[in-house]
Amino acid sequence: MVELRTFGAYLNLHEFVLRLLPGFLVRFFAKPYVSGNSIEKGIQKADKLWTENKIASTLDLLGEAVTNREEVQRTVNTYLELINNIQNKEYITVSVKPTALGIHESYEYCLENLNTILNEARKYSVKVTLDMEDHNYTDTTLDLYKELLPKYPTFGTVLQTRLYRTPDDVNTLSTLKTRIRLCIGIYKEESSIALTKKSEMKKKLIEMVKRLIDAGTFVEVATQDVKTIDSVLELVEKYGWTSEHLEFQQLMGVPIRKKQNELLQKGFTVRLYVPFATEWKYATPYLKRRLANNPKMAVYVLKHWFRRL
Repeated sequence: MVELRTFGAYLNLHEFVLRLLPGFLVRFFAKPYVSGNSIEKGIQKADKLWTENKIASTLDLLGEAVTNREEVQRTVNTYLELINNIQNKEYITVSVKPTALGIHESYEYCLENLNTILNEARKYSVKVTLDMEDHNYTDTTLDLYKELLPKYPTFGTVLQTRLYRTPDDVNTLSTLKTRIRLCIGIYKEESSIALTKKSEMKKKLIEMVKRLIDAGTFVEVATQDVKTIDSVLELVEKYGWTSEHLEFQQLMGVPIRKKQNELLQKGFTVRLYVPFATEWKYATPYLKRRLANNPKMAVYVLKHWFRRL
């Protein structure tokens, strides 16, 4: 048998993990990335992060590519219940995805559901962010966002610096004086439309932080790469940016507490992406992306899996 440490020379680890790894094993090893399988567990995790460490959260219901109205309505109802349960918790925001809100049926149907969630969130001063998915949904996501922003001025969205189109999107959105989460993106895209080297994506992220802030946009710098964070902090020192200009976000489960403490001491908000599910089956696609995007973690899982065989 080929030794696990040489697997990269024989197959694409990303494809291998997605094809072979059982869902139960993914959940077991990747569980630090998900708060639990209920609204209550998601809120409990967010409360604990704030109470113990003064770390804020954005809660996201896992479940993508929802293709029937029953499941879409269940998603909407879950978000409405979530918003009602966090109305006095200013340290918690909410993230939503178009593919969970009916975009597969129609733009108008997704818009209606998103409007329902945003209207409820406005009642309780809960901030909502419209997540960005793969490139097939970029135009639609931004169209939804721009249509609803005038009605909901605290509404935010996401830009991914791996896409070649993102500088143009920065130019468009920067005129709106809005709130943008800036990340390199997790979805694997073709080289014809996106950068393929993470070092280049991170460089672009740093450049776009400045462009957005200069234009009056509040930027949520979403990265767990310490070097990238340090580069942004150099800009903070150079231009005198404060918590009025930006905050820092990371994925729950990524061990960079030392850097997070540094950011908190400097007066910045640190916010973790805290996903939850209503059923574990909805969490598996997200967890597999996390594993596939982290080769070290994936190899660790594979070693333990083969020892069980």
